[in-house]
Amino acid sequence: MDMSLEATREIMWNIPVWMKYAMYFCLALATAALAKGLYQKYLFITQGKDWKQILPKKLNWQNFLKTIFFQGKVTRDPFVGLFHSMIFYGFITLWIATEFVAIHYDTPFKVFHGPVYIVVSFLADIGGVFIILGIMLAYYRRYIKKPDYLAATKPNNEKFMYSMLLALVFVGFLLEGIRIFGTGMPDGEAKWSPVGWAIASAFSSFSISDEAWAMTYKSLWFFHMVNTMAFVASLAYTKFFHVIALPVNALLTPAMRGAVLNPMDFNNENAETFGLGKSSELTMKERLDTEACVECGRCTVVCPANQADKPLNPKTIVTKMRDVLAANPGQDINLWDETNPIYASNELDSCTTCGACMEECPANIEHVQLIMDLKRYKALTLGDLPPAAADAVNKIKTQGNPWGIAQDDRFKWADGLDIPVIEAGKKVDYLYYVGCAGSYDGSNQKVVKDTVALL
Repeated sequence: MDMSLEATREIMWNIPVWMKYAMYFCLALATAALAKGLYQKYLFITQGKDWKQILPKKLNWQNFLKTIFFQGKVTRDPFVGLFHSMIFYGFITLWIATEFVAIHYDTPFKVFHGPVYIVVSFLADIGGVFIILGIMLAYYRRYIKKPDYLAATKPNNEKFMYSMLLALVFVGFLLEGIRIFGTGMPDGEAKWSPVGWAIASAFSSFSISDEAWAMTYKSLWFFHMVNTMAFVASLAYTKFFHVIALPVNALLTPAMRGAVLNPMDFNNENAETFGLGKSSELTMKERLDTEACVECGRCTVVCPANQADKPLNPKTIVTKMRDVLAANPGQDINLWDETNPIYASNELDSCTTCGACMEECPANIEHVQLIMDLKRYKALTLGDLPPAAADAVNKIKTQGNPWGIAQDDRFKWADGLDIPVIEAGKKVDYLYYVGCAGSYDGSNQKVVKDTVALL
């Protein structure tokens, strides 16, 4: 008989009944904790408003599916794409293996045997190895190489994630090794459980009693079970939340959003301010963005203002807001407190709204929306304009152009040229409108003259 057709293993091998019931109890607790955390996130994001307001006219399903199955924009950085893929797909493989075990044990469908068992068991071993290698590379990048753009307000957040995942994988391999050793080293396991077989082979050289092995296995199994449930519960309270937040944000962010700004309601006669002055005025999407940020720093790397040494870091625009909200839960915070403002004027004014940060962000955060809502309040409510902008506004008021040059000089660039000027009320097929920049700026006037010569 083909041994592969009979390949399987005993589920819950050597585990007493009380531990099985403890597992279900811990699963219920973990699920309740996760549900509570997700509900708290929901309340934080919606702030009692109709959640449907956050929905765009068209959900971005393509972006959602790319994020769910292919990690979205993460792989644009080859090195990050490598280790994140190892962790991501390795974890997916282990999750699938766990589901097969659950189906086999908790339902009438005994699916975990034969070719299915062989394939799933082998891939689970390989997936575990990938997770370990991926975490090693991720740790090297963040904590040894330490590029400036990865600076974070809570730099040890990743260590919790790495430790949790490594514990799950390492203890899982130890349990597999003890089980293979304890069941007499079945020959087939060498092929479809290579890591567990190697560990079991190492254990065979230990002089330990069967009772000691049994106690070790039960202790490790209980720790592994509690660690797994703690991981489930932590999804809503730690940086693991990005596993949920990123796909949701991908779904809610319109394609090619760029720097398309939210409209302002100037017809609201009851409005006392314009723009973003208090935390209660944050949109639901802006609140979700603060929760979705993983502080990867890609927005910082591509920001032209930041690269030109301007005092703008798109990442900290988001993380400052997140930290203030976290430090003052449930409070309506004045974002422009004179004694301790969250943002500096020149920090916000450095943004050119090019949208490079949004284009590169793997979390689909809309940095420009937040920056412009803050700038709107600064300019329209506080009257705080950059000196150059204020000067340009005054010149427009007095002379009708930002250069402050007299209107009589508007057509001086055309002196000596025989250029027809349209008369009032006359209709033409084509009209070259020069504009203020071409009329008054010396460097632009040459372009205007060359264009006229071509025409």
